[in-house]
Amino acid sequence: MRQFSDNDTYDNSSSTGAFFTGLFAGAVIGAGLGLWFAPKTGVEMREQIGETARDLGQRASRTVNDIADRGREAFDRAREVVSTAGDQINQVAGDAAKAAQNARRGAQNTGTTAAERS
Repeated sequence: MRQFSDNDTYDNSSSTGAFFTGLFAGAVIGAGLGLWFAPKTGVEMREQIGETARDLGQRASRTVNDIADRGREAFDRAREVVSTAGDQINQVAGDAAKAAQNARRGAQNTGTTAAERS
């Protein structure tokens, strides 16, 4: 392995210059080849990108609307189920209250109370 010392003549500035010259030349050649082989002009490419963005926006909007509609439908169904269950609970509670009232009347008619029957 070679080690550098103060005695070595290493020209750092010419190596840096060569690097940046190569970098610049490569960038110019790459840009030229990119323009040469580009399938579309800038205007065509921007139009295509705009159309694609609009299409994606419309699809996203439709998807959001579909999800919102499904959510509304699920909410309406859940509200209907809760309402039906509430009506059934009220009916059962009313039936139980009537049964309890009838049982009290029956006990009063026989002259006994629940404590006396135990």
